[in-house]
Amino acid sequence: MGDHQNGPSRSAHSGTDLNTLIKSSPEMFLGNRVLQNFKDAQLPFLFKVLSFDKALPLQSHPDRALGQKLMEQEKKQSWLGRNETFVDPNHKPEVAVVLSERFLGFVGFRPVEEIQQFVRDVAELREAIGEDSARKFVDLEAEEAEKRLKETFGKVFDGEERKASGLVDSFMRRVKNDGNNAFGKERAWKERYLAEVALKLYNQYPGDIGLFGALIFTNLVVLERGEGIAIPPNVIHAYVEGDVIEVFVPCTNISE
Repeated sequence: MGDHQNGPSRSAHSGTDLNTLIKSSPEMFLGNRVLQNFKDAQLPFLFKVLSFDKALPLQSHPDRALGQKLMEQEKKQSWLGRNETFVDPNHKPEVAVVLSERFLGFVGFRPVEEIQQFVRDVAELREAIGEDSARKFVDLEAEEAEKRLKETFGKVFDGEERKASGLVDSFMRRVKNDGNNAFGKERAWKERYLAEVALKLYNQYPGDIGLFGALIFTNLVVLERGEGIAIPPNVIHAYVEGDVIEVFVPCTNISE
């Protein structure tokens, strides 16, 4: 429910879209407080009910400055002179409240020390990154490893596709046999649902090297009905399982 140009809600009585209604009488539909806080005569959120049993791809929403920059770049590069991917300059912090019995998702990068442990203990991951690069990453102090995280994450996806798929297949055979222990015994007891989620993702995206990116590098979040999570701009995330009420909040501070 919202007034976004790509899919505005419509009045059940007249069929008029919400954007037109708001523009016709901003104070009546938004109130003075919203107009004073947000300046623009538009609804300052987009409300959704999401239900999914197939994992969404890893993604992150840009902040306002980057969103504006991406819009301008795409419009300049488009032979049609218009935006198709980046149609909105607003940043889109998300708030999601769980409706189902359980919610599973990946949110944000793990603490770098945890990622180093996974790289050390998962042979297929080391091969995907490159043994030399993996060894150097594992041996770094936490602060320096944090600086190399983006580079190491990128190396997972740099390899030849057939080889990468084979590494994922090899790793998943071990997950089927050893459960969480396939991720390294040091982490196994802390990662209650990791093997379960790995198998779920593998069934949906067999051989996809992105499994390493999600399972190893990002936090697996498990929530129950009534619990919620806030995801600021520029934070990598992907929903895996569950039903949620989600609100995009294009405001300056997510706490607003």
